[in-house]
Amino acid sequence: EPHKQADFFRELVSRASSIPGAETAAVAMPLPLVGDSLYGFLVEGRPSDNPPSANYYAVSDTYFDAMRIPLVKGRFFTESDSLDRPRVAIINETMANRYFPGEEPIGKRMHITNGPTAFREIVGVVGDVKQYGLNTTTPAQMYEPYLQRPQSSMHLVVRAAGEPSGLYS
Repeated sequence: EPHKQADFFRELVSRASSIPGAETAAVAMPLPLVGDSLYGFLVEGRPSDNPPSANYYAVSDTYFDAMRIPLVKGRFFTESDSLDRPRVAIINETMANRYFPGEEPIGKRMHITNGPTAFREIVGVVGDVKQYGLNTTTPAQMYEPYLQRPQSSMHLVVRAAGEPSGLYS
């Protein structure tokens, strides 16, 4: 059940964050350089004949901090971006520049085509992340809080405050 999946990963992040030597922890599906999920999207009020696509990530609110992905404008996700709240999304700079040239993407609404029609308000723009290798062009990327679309399987990311090997002892 979605709320049980969300609760499980919320608890996992909390416990991983409390490991001695851990600075922060997060969950995400997928991770850069590990795999990808490519989904179409529709921007509200624009033609929907041939929707463009972007890399999709379901992430916890701590993901951007754990991965050191900078906020360019708007806001990051918060714990309050949950199942019972209005849907939200964050996009990367490449997506903002490619699909919203000369426009303000914050406040626009988009539907990610990997499920029932549900428009999400774009609340933030973050820095680009290499998905397919360090020498490749950065694709358009869109993020959704995993609390609004719980997953049955996610990757755990833990940022160590010092030497990462200290997390295992």
